[in-house]
Amino acid sequence: MSEKKIIYSQKYPKNNSVKINYELQNIDQEELLIAINELFKDMDENTVYKPNPEREENRKHFIGIGKIISQEFQIDTEISEDEHFIAVDFLLEYGPINMWVRRFLAHLVELSDSIYLSNKPDGLGLNLTYFVCDMYYKGELIKFKA
Repeated sequence: MSEKKIIYSQKYPKNNSVKINYELQNIDQEELLIAINELFKDMDENTVYKPNPEREENRKHFIGIGKIISQEFQIDTEISEDEHFIAVDFLLEYGPINMWVRRFLAHLVELSDSIYLSNKPDGLGLNLTYFVCDMYYKGELIKFKA
C-alpha cells in the first residue's frame, strides 16, 4: 500500500468558541433579546418582496430536480414553499455520493440562492433554497448571487 503524500496543506484561524461562549455569557440576555427583536421588526417593516417572472419560471424546475434526486436515489427529502421561496431539504447518509447524485445535486446547487449544511442524528442535512421573488430591504435589492 502506498504512503499518503501531502501535496498541499493550509490551516486558517478558526473562531474561538470558548471566547465566544464567554462573551455571550457576559451579555445581558434581556438586552440581547430586545436587540434581536428590534432587528427582526426592522427587517419585517422594511423588507418588500416583488414577484420576478424569470425566477417564477424556474420554480417547477427546482422542485422537479429535488423530486428526481429523492425518487431516483432514495434520499429522504422534504420540499416546502412559502410565498417567497422554495426549500429542498435532503438527509444524506454519511459516505460517498455517486457520480449521478453529484451531477443532479450540482445542478440544484447552481440554481440555489442559499445552501445550509447541518449535522443530523441520521446523516448530513442539506438545505437548498430558491427565492421566487426579489427581496428589497430599505429600497435596495438584496442579491443572493454574485
